[in-house]
Amino acid sequence: MQKTVIEHRECYLGGSDIPALLGISKYKTRFQLLKEKAQIVPVEPVFVNKAIEYGVTMEPKIREYLNIGRSEANMFKEWKFERPLEGSTLRARGHLDGYAAASKVCLEIKTTNDYRGADIRAYEDYLFQMLFYMDQPRPRLKTGILAVYERPDDYNETFEPERLHVFSFELSEMKPEIKRLRAEIEKFLADLQYMICNPEKSEIELLNMELKTASENVLAFEKTIAELKEKEAEFKALKEELAGLMVQHGVKSFEAGGYQITLIDEIPESTETVKECDIDALELFFPDAAAECVQEVEKKKAGRRAAVRITKRKGGADHD
Repeated sequence: MQKTVIEHRECYLGGSDIPALLGISKYKTRFQLLKEKAQIVPVEPVFVNKAIEYGVTMEPKIREYLNIGRSEANMFKEWKFERPLEGSTLRARGHLDGYAAASKVCLEIKTTNDYRGADIRAYEDYLFQMLFYMDQPRPRLKTGILAVYERPDDYNETFEPERLHVFSFELSEMKPEIKRLRAEIEKFLADLQYMICNPEKSEIELLNMELKTASENVLAFEKTIAELKEKEAEFKALKEELAGLMVQHGVKSFEAGGYQITLIDEIPESTETVKECDIDALELFFPDAAAECVQEVEKKKAGRRAAVRITKRKGGADHD
């Protein structure tokens, strides 16, 4: 296990933190991660077990295999980065299993007994960890390669190519995921600052604060929409009054304040007789008897009140 991955974890946001940050980790909750980064509780120690030791042993073997046939400039080599996170006391940190400088490719190697099939999105936790690395300002990585090695039950350390599953994707294909990742990191950092200032707060209190903020935003828009609906009703009444005056004075159209105002004639509600097909009868009789199924019924035709059309000159919008 690399020291750069586990040292002073409370001061950094690293790739292994991303699943918990997104709420998709099997091992740690988002709130637990918040408390650790706010230094309210100590960071849970990393216990090096047999599975971790196996991954450390196999990683260079898998990287060596994937480097077969690659040019020197495109060889996968381990790579580390560290940079400030804007508006936060945390710093971003990462240790990539492989970085091909010439082609800007990111390699992530996982040894696991949890093979999830051929769709990379089934490996959501691994994918977002890679996207965290790839979305850093420098170097801007273009391609991601996830190498999933199925760990044998007996932990045999002989590399077997048939156990390796390689997934490749372009960063440009992951725009929704990148958008989600950036938004969640921004929100996490805001919640972290709140926790630093309010270390006694519980998870439900933090959630209640989030719900309170969201509800306030919704209600603010609700109030604005209600006000607009009132204005819309007032505007409609004023237009109907204007239309009535234009009818009264026999005015079809006139200009005022840079607008062309045109009367739309009223069409009164009316009733007309139309022919309709009686479906029940159609189902009852044979097609050659369809003529017997036509009957005359009265049907109301919707009317329209007198209205005005207001047209703004020089590219303005119309209002009916």
